[in-house]
Amino acid sequence: MQRFYQITYAFLSGGLVVNSEFATDPYKFMRGEQEVQTPVLVNRSGGHKLYDVIHGSAVGVLLFHNRFFKALRAERVTGFDSLPASIMVRDKTVDDYSFLVVKGRAYGIDDYKGEVIDKGPIVPGGASVVVKRGLYFDEGTWDGSDIFLLDETLFIIVTEKVMNIIKNLAITNLTCTDTEMVESDIHHNALDRPELLQYYMGQLKSKPR
Repeated sequence: MQRFYQITYAFLSGGLVVNSEFATDPYKFMRGEQEVQTPVLVNRSGGHKLYDVIHGSAVGVLLFHNRFFKALRAERVTGFDSLPASIMVRDKTVDDYSFLVVKGRAYGIDDYKGEVIDKGPIVPGGASVVVKRGLYFDEGTWDGSDIFLLDETLFIIVTEKVMNIIKNLAITNLTCTDTEMVESDIHHNALDRPELLQYYMGQLKSKPR
């Protein structure tokens, strides 16, 4: 059985963040649908520490150290491309990073599949946080790529092959979560979809106390 993982940026103290003014549409940029000149010239907008992954300010825009892309190509990973970057950090230029472009695709996120969980309040006396655990999609639509995006989102999903590469490289600031364990806020999922929120609340009430 194929296992999938969602990769997300993990914020670490002092991590370098670069501007993303070049990405007029982060979604198109990440999908490789925006024409840009390479190397992509970017400037520091915050932080100073160079970890394995650099946040590009805009949601979904990430730079990885080139050793990551070297490993992906060595293992013949599919579904990605890279755009070389030239980063101005104070009085020097850093050329060891490239932007991740995701070419792989899959569709049909199933917002009804998964377990609804009441996690209780984050702070004493606060409102209870209710989540849906599990990120599921129609695997029949998956193009077979090792790295792919889900639907019209910036959810980056990878196969176990890629997850193992990330693990072997000991990438410092990237989180890999089994899609069956990915948690999402039910109110965010059900935005403008009252029938979905009603379904979630029904699932929650039907659970034994």
